[in-house]
Amino acid sequence: MKHTNRLIHSLSPYLLQHAHNPVDWQTWSEEAWAQAKKEDKLVIVSIGYAACHWCHVMEHECFEDEETAELMNQRYICIKVDREERPDVDAVYMDACQLITQRGGWPLNVFCLPDGRPIHAGTYFPKPQWNDMLVKLSVFYQNKSEEAEVYAQRLQEGVKQMDLASIAKTPSMNEELIIDQTFEKWQTMFDPVLGGYNWSPKFPMPSNYSCLIHLHSHICNPRALHQIENTLNKMALGGIYDQLGGGFARYSVDAEWKIPHFEKMLYDNAQLLSIYSKAYCLTKNNLYKKTAFETIEFLQRELMHNNGLFFSALDADSEGVEGKYYIWKKSEIEQILGKDAVLFNDYFRVDKEALWEDGENNLLALESIESFASNKQMPTEEIQNFLDSCRTKLLEKRNKRVKPSLDDKVVCSWNALLIKGLCEAYQTFGNINVLNLAVTLCDTLLDKLYINNILYRIWKDDQISTPAFAEDYGTLAEALISMYQITLDEKYLTLSKKILEQSIDLFYNNELGFFKMKSKNDTPLFADKIDIGDDVIPSANSIFAHVLYKLGFYFSNQTFINMSVEMVNQVKGKFPKFPTGYSNWMEIYMIQKFGLYQIVYTQTPDTFFISSLRNYFIPNAIYMKAGEIPLSQGKTSSEFKVYICKDFVCYEPVKNIEELISKIFN
Repeated sequence: MKHTNRLIHSLSPYLLQHAHNPVDWQTWSEEAWAQAKKEDKLVIVSIGYAACHWCHVMEHECFEDEETAELMNQRYICIKVDREERPDVDAVYMDACQLITQRGGWPLNVFCLPDGRPIHAGTYFPKPQWNDMLVKLSVFYQNKSEEAEVYAQRLQEGVKQMDLASIAKTPSMNEELIIDQTFEKWQTMFDPVLGGYNWSPKFPMPSNYSCLIHLHSHICNPRALHQIENTLNKMALGGIYDQLGGGFARYSVDAEWKIPHFEKMLYDNAQLLSIYSKAYCLTKNNLYKKTAFETIEFLQRELMHNNGLFFSALDADSEGVEGKYYIWKKSEIEQILGKDAVLFNDYFRVDKEALWEDGENNLLALESIESFASNKQMPTEEIQNFLDSCRTKLLEKRNKRVKPSLDDKVVCSWNALLIKGLCEAYQTFGNINVLNLAVTLCDTLLDKLYINNILYRIWKDDQISTPAFAEDYGTLAEALISMYQITLDEKYLTLSKKILEQSIDLFYNNELGFFKMKSKNDTPLFADKIDIGDDVIPSANSIFAHVLYKLGFYFSNQTFINMSVEMVNQVKGKFPKFPTGYSNWMEIYMIQKFGLYQIVYTQTPDTFFISSLRNYFIPNAIYMKAGEIPLSQGKTSSEFKVYICKDFVCYEPVKNIEELISKIFN
């Protein structure tokens, strides 16, 4: 290689992608900032991630260019950051970018004073614009450093105020109207025909879908049920879902879920596994079961390490072309499937609606098997068997293509989300292989990333890096609760409580009543960040609100319960204004409002009882077996019974599933 910079020693696949740029990149480190102060230079903090398409574009246009690299090296200290390794750095600089430009995204490029405070930011820049800005900003700092200082101070205050505004308590409102008003506002955003929201691009929003499922379950809202079914159907049948290999892409660029931005992220698929499992439990729609198991197959085939942990992502590009791995020419399909290609191409509308971009490539998306079978006057099962056979042949051929690059770092929180997803899939389907996957993943994650009672965010090649953030602690604590509920092994619940208590010590701000993003032991940034709004991944604080409430009941800890209730009280006034951004909060609010069932088994339930229980979706229940957990103590018996408690009040025990269900649903 002609060039090698200091990123060559990084574990991050994203940073390693830039290790041979002529830019003298450094990692985020005290040494880099000390150099900036010593040389009195502005710093470029460039943030992205391995599967980011436009990050690749800007790298090729700018960071691989010798002329541009010379400008950057002479005038700046240049720092590369993987946003998935350092979400804290990404979060505060993204706030600054949005204040400056009213928009955000990746790559995120920030120009900072030597002390880290930003003075300018933006996302993708073409080479001419980037080079021009490199010169103008460095000249500005050389000649007008006092003005730069004033502007940095104002921007720093603006970022701090953004955070304070996000956690500011809203005026109290009529408790009886919160859910109705929130849903009425939410409904104006729905796409009633194509599912999702009435704009494009369309991103899967698992937390939103989970909330709608829970909302329907609590108050029997048919409009919420229609929206979730319509959205899940359209996604599972669309091009955003890989119809051959399973798994969901990051988002679709159109309104029809047809044309994906092809990168596949672990966190999307982990959470969508949860959603399709819950939705199947509620509706018994076989499309959801099929989608859940195909997603698990994809995760095992493409993202699983041989030790049971899961990698982060697959790139959108292959051989430098976005989506090349996934698209098909009609002639290829005919060559592989022979005479079967006629029915297959008819089903997938090959060379018709399936055509993509250049007019000869097809992106496979489905219509309902039932409607196609009806039109062809063929049994649905026959069509399904035919499609499965074709899928196997095409997938075998596709596996011989050059695959998209793999981001092979392991992220703690994303794996924790998958533990929860696998637990919910096992609760719904009872598949022993899914249980084994969950147990192996959880135990390996603890072995590799929870070292000497310290949790780390990143594992790769038997090395750990980056102390964990609140998101990692919260998702792991929640995953351990899920593990207890499917195994009834108390070690998982006890560890969940321990991790929660560590989280309170490391992240909880008593004055504000929320968890900060970074540990109190970490080097502070130019502004603190408190994660409140639910996005593609729910906020750390809404996750902790769930964990606190449930562990509060398990361990009869009123302090935990009070903390959760107070957190929800501070944000619930925001629900009607911003329903999409507070969906995980609303879920725990509904549990608090309608009550939490504690279901205690005197003995391990038999297979018949558990399989019967799978027929019912009970969103506001936690399960346990009589033992050392405080709530379960004193409930042992020589025969199998079930205690049903609600908010610490227990009814007479029941002996069978019929009595249990009648107590809960009547």
